[in-house]
Amino acid sequence: MKTMTEEQKIGYRGEQVVAQEYRSRGCIICTANFRVLTGELDLVVYDGTYLRFVEVKTRAANTAFAPQEAVDSQKQHRIVSAARAYFKAAKIEDNTPVRFDIAEVYMRTLRDYDIHIIEDAFFDDSFVKEPVKKRWRRR
Repeated sequence: MKTMTEEQKIGYRGEQVVAQEYRSRGCIICTANFRVLTGELDLVVYDGTYLRFVEVKTRAANTAFAPQEAVDSQKQHRIVSAARAYFKAAKIEDNTPVRFDIAEVYMRTLRDYDIHIIEDAFFDDSFVKEPVKKRWRRR
């Protein structure tokens, strides 16, 4: 079995604590680390309305830049591509509203950290942004 580097351990721990945070908000973790050739999804979360694709960025607490800065347009494109693949693989209906969140984890130690979740951090027009409102007709 391959051992993890210190950086990988920190990244894995970041994903664990973010999943725990979403669960505490009443969300369901659909999958973690969904990988395809074109990209990876750290977490796929359902909150009862939105299917959220969550990119987790973990950094040391004293880092000089915000972790979200690592999610540039190329990274966003890879996330969106992986999200499309997830829709197909999981047979998700096309009208399911989605959000792309970025979760920043600032680690002081593996047990001492801060989480900042940026909801709806970016979007792609190939997805539905808002829930479909049902219209009722009276006859």
